[in-house]
Amino acid sequence: MLRSLVGSEMCIRDRYQRRVRGQTTMSGMAVPALGNAPKTAEGAKQLYDEWAASYDASLKSWGYRAPQRVAEELASAGLPAESELLDLGCGTGMSGEALSAVSARLIGADISPESLEVARSKEIYSETHVANLDLALPMEAACFDGVACVGVMSYVERFDQFLGEVIRVLKPGGLFVATHRKELWDENKRDCRAQAELLVESHQWEMVCVGEPEPYMPENPDPIESAKQIRLLVFRKASPSPSP
Repeated sequence: MLRSLVGSEMCIRDRYQRRVRGQTTMSGMAVPALGNAPKTAEGAKQLYDEWAASYDASLKSWGYRAPQRVAEELASAGLPAESELLDLGCGTGMSGEALSAVSARLIGADISPESLEVARSKEIYSETHVANLDLALPMEAACFDGVACVGVMSYVERFDQFLGEVIRVLKPGGLFVATHRKELWDENKRDCRAQAELLVESHQWEMVCVGEPEPYMPENPDPIESAKQIRLLVFRKASPSPSP
């Protein structure tokens, strides 16, 4: 059955790529490299370095609303207006354009230097850092009111390390709001859901919300990509118990 499903997906993508080569106009911009890039840190760096110049135009043509949805969830969960917010996997700053509306100071981190050059040109980040999300983050402990992660977690391989770092840099009571692809979360790929739940069980944070499936990039001309859905994930770091 698995071989049949994999073969079917390859057949669908092959038909799409032949159609891309034969057409010049489509509802959304075609980016075949997105479906072919390895879902690793190195795969992300290569893909997004090469894509940086046209990334924003591509995502806008796909009806991509994940940044706005994360900003809405941060505001709904009570992120203070004067907050300092970390945008993990900020890329070209497309996420930051939405997140800057709900925070007073925005810090960006991404593995792609070329994307960060575009982000810096928008002048919405107070600082930007090159960072691999499978490794330690170049930030002090307990310095952010919120951490956002938009359209990034499918490239994370070490969720114990990644989520541990999110906890470390959040202030007590701070919010983590992220998107993750529905099937990856539901099927606990790379231990993503289990590691998040371990932090709940150890009282390091609480699960505020796991959202219902939402469209991810519905106008992407690749039928495999346009069918993908995301969940919004909201966690709040625990605050110290008051002294008796």
